[in-house]
Amino acid sequence: MRISILLSFLLLSSFGFSQFGGFSGRNWKRNTREFRMGFGATGFLGDLGGRDQIGTDYSPIDLDWKATSFSFMTGYRWRFAPQWAFTSDLSFGMLRGSDQFTQEIIRSSRNLHFRAPVIHSSNRLEFIVYAYEKSGRRYDLSVRKGSHHYNNQIYLFAGVGAMCFIPQADFGSGWTNLRPLSTEGQGFADGAKKYSNFTVTVPLGLGMRLATGKYWRLGIEATYHMTYSDYIDDVSTVYYDPAVLAASIGPDAALASNPAIGNQNWFAPGQQRGDPSTKDAILYVNLVFSKNITVSSFRIRTERWKGKTKF
Repeated sequence: MRISILLSFLLLSSFGFSQFGGFSGRNWKRNTREFRMGFGATGFLGDLGGRDQIGTDYSPIDLDWKATSFSFMTGYRWRFAPQWAFTSDLSFGMLRGSDQFTQEIIRSSRNLHFRAPVIHSSNRLEFIVYAYEKSGRRYDLSVRKGSHHYNNQIYLFAGVGAMCFIPQADFGSGWTNLRPLSTEGQGFADGAKKYSNFTVTVPLGLGMRLATGKYWRLGIEATYHMTYSDYIDDVSTVYYDPAVLAASIGPDAALASNPAIGNQNWFAPGQQRGDPSTKDAILYVNLVFSKNITVSSFRIRTERWKGKTKF
């Protein structure tokens, strides 16, 4: 359902932009291949943290600004048509969430937290809804020769990716990997199933950029990543018996499973710990630098044409 709604939104947005905006892409073949690099902020939308209210189906409305973290990325963009491009990215980042940042009483009393280093690769198709591209010479009032370069674009994109994540928590002795602790009884006969540290993702987003020179462009991209995992924060189902975890794995497992404060009746074995009905989601907002590395076929053809017409 989330995928169909968001894809419909992107299609409607692309139609609206293409009707309202402009497109001057006669020089697009001068910018078909680019190297990308960037950095920015990450936001986690899942079971942990959130605003001072009950969760809102992992929408951006529930974003916890105090838990934002960082990401770095590099990639390659291939523009194969005036309004279409294909981009592959590889990013490293950190995701965070903590019940300590919310005043909602049940979330705050649950007292769970996590961080997760992530490695994320994605491939996406871009639809350029607005473009103004121009490069050439200009002259000022003193007849000094100069140049101007425009490569302004607004684009929408969607694709598919894969992410590796390692949820961790710190209870005073350093950051500890949570998956081996089976905090919801994963692997036990009456517990939850073991989860994978890998998930497929679906990136959907919007970007814009401006030229800063003949070869360089500066832009910003906002991406909403749907995932197929509900365990990026190690929280999904119900509480497991802490006595069994302590006896089978150790006291760290019992503490990581249930560090609740306040009304303990809310957090007894079998009570709700997370919401398995909806998967986790991620927000990326990146500042992106791109360098044009196209081998200019225009220049080669022009030089050949000039050579044939010389007398």
